[in-house]
Order: sequence, then structure tokens, then C-alpha cells
Amino acid sequence: MSWPWSELGLPGPADLAQIRHAYAQRLKETHPEEDPEGFQRLHGAYRQACRMAKGRQRPAQSRRRKAGTMRA
Repeated sequence: MSWPWSELGLPGPADLAQIRHAYAQRLKETHPEEDPEGFQRLHGAYRQACRMAKGRQRPAQSRRRKAGTMRA
């Protein structure tokens, strides 16, 4: 398990829904007022994980557009 997944408590790459759920769960334990550095690490991991998940979705969308199966 590597960052950002380990910071979010995920076993590895996940989709956006799983990332959001894991982030919400970890937010219950990591309060910005009590642990500002921990919160910044968690939020940074969340943002990076979302970017990575969106990057994995884009190639599939591009292939559908090229194939003409995506609606406008």
C-alpha cells in the first residue's frame, strides 16, 4: 500500500466514490483544529487520489468518443 491510498486507509487504487467514503471516515478521526498537520496530509492524499482516479477514467472516455459511442 502506498501514498495516497495508505493515508486514506485504502488497500490500493480506488474509484471516486470509494475515495470520498474513505476520506469521510478518516475525517471523523482527524480534526483540523486538533491535528492540523494530520489534516493537511489527509486532505493532500484525498486530492491526489481524486486526481489519480479521474486520470484513470479519462482514457476510457476518450476511447468511447473516438469509437463514436459517447453522446453529445
